[in-house]
Amino acid sequence: MSEIKDLLPFLYEKLKLYSYEDKCSLEDSSFLLSFSGGMDSAVMASLMVDIHKIYNIKVGFAHINHNSHNQSAKAENLCSKFSNYNHIEYYCHELFFTTNRNFEALARKKRYEVLNNIAERYSYNFILTAHHLDDQLETLLMKKKDGGDWISKIGIRERLGKIRRPFLQKSKKELTMYGKGMDIKWVTDPTNTDITKRRNKIRHRELPQA
Repeated sequence: MSEIKDLLPFLYEKLKLYSYEDKCSLEDSSFLLSFSGGMDSAVMASLMVDIHKIYNIKVGFAHINHNSHNQSAKAENLCSKFSNYNHIEYYCHELFFTTNRNFEALARKKRYEVLNNIAERYSYNFILTAHHLDDQLETLLMKKKDGGDWISKIGIRERLGKIRRPFLQKSKKELTMYGKGMDIKWVTDPTNTDITKRRNKIRHRELPQA
């Protein structure tokens, strides 16, 4: 079970590198995690609690409730309870949408606007998201099918503005194994299996055959 042993030092080294690139020490850096309550962000939240306790760095969790499925309230409740139990600063913001058209792109735009506003208001150096290798592969396959330019074919970037995505080199399988091994709780978005949504079709039908 080396994945369980290696994930904490892996994330620690990533955070230390981001801080170094920003010309400051890890102890003087601050990190705001986008905490959806799903598997990947729940794993990162658990690791960030450990790093916060060990190195006494400033950590905050931000939950953006898109009110997009019947588990939204449950996910918000999980994030709130976990943050409060571990004495982590917690920010919650609700979003409402009047249409499902281009939902993923619109939700992403609004979510990052909120995250950047929180980071600016409460002085966080970095915003962390828990995108992983499987997300990257899905994105690259979609870009390839769209025939986009070379910039879009880069896929999900690890560094963009304040955003940092330390899990891009880790697979969903690795993160799930860690989460189950450490008995981490999360909420599964029921819309993730809806193959009428393009990303889900790529994930469940096309990527396994690529």
